[in-house]
Amino acid sequence: MSQSLYIFAGSYAEPENSGVYVYRFAENTGSLTLAYEYQGLKNPTFLNVDAAKHRLYAISEGTDAAGKKIGEAAAFAIDAATGALNLLNKAATVEAPTCHIQRDPSGKYLIVASYHGGMIGLVELTAEGHVGKLADVKQ
Repeated sequence: MSQSLYIFAGSYAEPENSGVYVYRFAENTGSLTLAYEYQGLKNPTFLNVDAAKHRLYAISEGTDAAGKKIGEAAAFAIDAATGALNLLNKAATVEAPTCHIQRDPSGKYLIVASYHGGMIGLVELTAEGHVGKLADVKQ
């Protein structure tokens, strides 16, 4: 049995609409089939996949207690058999909406960037792949 190849796409969306999409890619035909979609995040426009650990990380837009827009990151477990996403957690990152997310080479941190706030943040990842606390921010 061959392993499925999945393509992940983020988009602008309100939390009540789907914003993260998982497509199954058929290499022999080049076709994409929608395998799964996730709703619950605001504007998860940029994603990062850790294929080895079956994790997906997404940026999201949140609000602080005063109603100001902030950055969030969400961590998902990827079901390799179906492409389904299981939300592990989401957490605040920097004090402005973010536009990029990346893992560092060690896999211990997420790096998020915000052009709205002109900042970059370093966010810890737990051993289980959950989004941890903000370790550092530079503006």
